[in-house]
Amino acid sequence: MLNKIKTVLSDEKGVSFIEFGLWLTLLLPVMVGAGVTLSNSMGSIFSKIGNVIGGINVFEI
Repeated sequence: MLNKIKTVLSDEKGVSFIEFGLWLTLLLPVMVGAGVTLSNSMGSIFSKIGNVIGGINVFEI
């Protein structure tokens, strides 16, 4: 019984899964924050472009 407990505790297969989960937990909020920031800045840029294009007078024939 003691040998089985030692075997389970020394098994390192689950460690990589836990490390992957920790990295995902740390990086996901950073990636979401960067995406939101990029989205806001791109929306502002496209809004400015739309205003410039909207201000162009086109003569009708």
